[in-house]
Amino acid sequence: MATARFLAAQQPGGMAYVIGEGRAVTYEMVETAVRMVMAGTKLVATNLDPNCPTQAGLRPGYRAIVAMLEMTTGRRAFSAGKPSAVMMRAACKEPGLDASRTTMIGDTMETDILGGAS
Repeated sequence: MATARFLAAQQPGGMAYVIGEGRAVTYEMVETAVRMVMAGTKLVATNLDPNCPTQAGLRPGYRAIVAMLEMTTGRRAFSAGKPSAVMMRAACKEPGLDASRTTMIGDTMETDILGGAS
C-alpha cells in the first residue's frame, strides 16, 4: 500500500510494471523490467527483504530480485516500502497514530525492525 500510494502521488494516473512476489518471477519478467529501466522507467522496490523465512528454511526475498535489476541496469532502486521511513510515517498517519506510541513487529531485523526504528 505504501508503494502504491507513493507512486500515485508521484504520477497520478501513471502505470506500473509489477514483477510481484518472488516465487512467481520469471526470467522474461526480469528481462522486460531491465528493458523498461534502461528506457528511463524508475525502478521502485516495495521492500528490501534479503530473504523470507519459511518453515522449510530461507527463500530469496525481493531484495534478490531488485539486486539483479540494479546490477544489470546500473541503476539504484528507490524503496518506498520497508524499511523506508516514508512507509512507516504513512502507516502511522493514516489511522492517526502517534509514532512514539507504536510498536513494530516483524520477522526480519534488516527491514521490519529497522523500519520501525526510523
